[in-house]
Amino acid sequence: MVEYVIPLAAALVGGTAGFWLLSIRDRVRLNLNLISITKGRHPDDMADVGDRMVEISESFRLSDLDLEKHATDSKIQCIRSRAKDVQAEAPGQVDFAREMRRRIWHCRSTEDKIDFMTELMNDGELTFREITTGVRRNELVLSKETDGKRGEASDICSVETQTIDGSKSVAIIFPPDRRHSFTIDSPALEDRVLPLVEAIKIFDKEALDKCLGFAIDAIKYDQSRADILMGGLREIVDSGPFRVDLMIVNKGNRAAVLSPYAALTTSGATSSLPVEILRIETILDSENEPTEVPASSFVSIGPHAAVTLILRSDPIEASAPLAAAYDKGILSCSIALARLKSGISGNLKYKVEKTVHKDFGADFDEKMREKVLQLADHH
Repeated sequence: MVEYVIPLAAALVGGTAGFWLLSIRDRVRLNLNLISITKGRHPDDMADVGDRMVEISESFRLSDLDLEKHATDSKIQCIRSRAKDVQAEAPGQVDFAREMRRRIWHCRSTEDKIDFMTELMNDGELTFREITTGVRRNELVLSKETDGKRGEASDICSVETQTIDGSKSVAIIFPPDRRHSFTIDSPALEDRVLPLVEAIKIFDKEALDKCLGFAIDAIKYDQSRADILMGGLREIVDSGPFRVDLMIVNKGNRAAVLSPYAALTTSGATSSLPVEILRIETILDSENEPTEVPASSFVSIGPHAAVTLILRSDPIEASAPLAAAYDKGILSCSIALARLKSGISGNLKYKVEKTVHKDFGADFDEKMREKVLQLADHH
């Protein structure tokens, strides 16, 4: 009997090994790689702005956009970007306008006048924009009377008027071919703009001096608007959600089915922070083609597939511990996903798939610059 038992036992062992080998080869094998963690809303997401910010944005001359009480993140970011530019440029442009106002009275030759105007419109882009904005808004009113102001000097530029797609455009052209165009979409606006065009054409020093004086006051006013917008909009922007980009490679022969939610966990100095729940919002395939994930839907990743998941948290207040930890610098964190699997009894179970901890934060770029320098020094 022994001689039969041994082969039978060997067959059973071999069959069991084959079954488990087949199961191993046929299982789900996920490789998770945490790519990035950033703060901010989707460009089309709405945010509550508030009456104060709406009022300030409407009085901020140097923005083509006004905020509403509920505005998209892209619009908020656009206005914030313009306010940031004004903050940076305003002090220097005030000094520039003051110097140009002094210099204007010393321009005598046609060449001096042309150089003056081209410098004003190029180096003084913010200053000249305040002038044109003031004219358009009827805050800077120039006289239409030019008789007796031409003197003996010739015109310093030519003026060209044309209509394109129903809109009139007036261009002032300096030799050899430097030009600046004004779009005029109403008769009332034409009445305001043409005196400015004429003042430039004949280099009317009194009118241009008035323009520069207006620009100095307007820049200071818009700088104060920009300061308020930067403070208020920063709080709104910083209260946005976290976005996480997570690359997943399924090296197995079976599709992986994931819960639509994941967890952002921290470690090290931030170990006491609570877990932040994230929802899988979008799947990017290997060609970066997006697929939106509907609410209350599981996520499937096919065998031998590589995808990038975009996950997003709920909005987080700027004062929240997680947001504060991110803003202060490096945040060591990982992502945990729940994958569905079948138990031996047929009941559904969940397996936790986690990334290794990685460092991200507001100064991530600077830290990576330092890291690559260190690595280069050691090799």
